[in-house]
Amino acid sequence: MMKKLGVFVCMMGALALLPGAVSAQDAAPSESKPLVGGNNMSIFGTVGSQSTITGAINLDGGIILALGLGFQFNGNGGATNALGAAGGPSDKVGFLLALNAEYMVYNVFPFAMGPEVTAAFSIAPGDAFSAVAIQPGWAFWYAPWAAPIGVGVNVGLPITLLKGADPIISTVTGGIRFSYIFG
Repeated sequence: MMKKLGVFVCMMGALALLPGAVSAQDAAPSESKPLVGGNNMSIFGTVGSQSTITGAINLDGGIILALGLGFQFNGNGGATNALGAAGGPSDKVGFLLALNAEYMVYNVFPFAMGPEVTAAFSIAPGDAFSAVAIQPGWAFWYAPWAAPIGVGVNVGLPITLLKGADPIISTVTGGIRFSYIFG
């Protein structure tokens, strides 16, 4: 899965740089417009192992600030919280609160990419804040359509801190993000 996602990310980047990727009705290269900006709102869902529904504000200058919620239910039990790490008394239900900030260093329609940082907290009943993950990473967004829809992915290095345990550090390619941009 990670290899396929990596290939997908590379293909998105290559497609964004190809001539003709922008339709004729879009701005000329000398008048290039940013993909991220406009001080508008968006909502996106992530399809992956730690899926969230996220609301975001897209600020001028290529900045995205987002807040998301995730939910996990394991009817078979097994102490897994919404961050995917073992631990805590909530053996069936997991909730996740995620705060995200992104800055697009390359931000020319239809492609944007840049650093991001996400802070995710387990907020399950009886298990709140027993697991915290800080994930620096790199985000990619692509929106070649006339519709206000974008597709994104990220790569990162989550550092998960569990109450009373050693940190967990790993590499990750996040799930695919599907975004609808209001405005």
